[in-house]
Amino acid sequence: MIRFASVAFLAALLSACQQMPAPPPPAHTVTVEWKPSEPGPERFNLYRNREPVFPVPVSVTSFIDTNVTVGGRYCYDVVVIENGIDSAPSNTACAIP
Repeated sequence: MIRFASVAFLAALLSACQQMPAPPPPAHTVTVEWKPSEPGPERFNLYRNREPVFPVPVSVTSFIDTNVTVGGRYCYDVVVIENGIDSAPSNTACAIP
């Protein structure tokens, strides 16, 4: 058997739902992927807008940047570290989330 709630209860429930805040927008990210062109680098350094993000172990070849703002422009470079010496930066890849 189905029982129906009173009209007053349904009106109160509808009012409460209308006052609830909207859920936050989905998180925006930028994914950066690269393939090493040199065999055996020690590590990579990842740069965003010419600022270092962090050193990356050679086993990692991608990075998901969650610290971005919609409409911002983010440019990334990867530098190979071999024998303690930095290579020239990779081609720059830019994204606007």
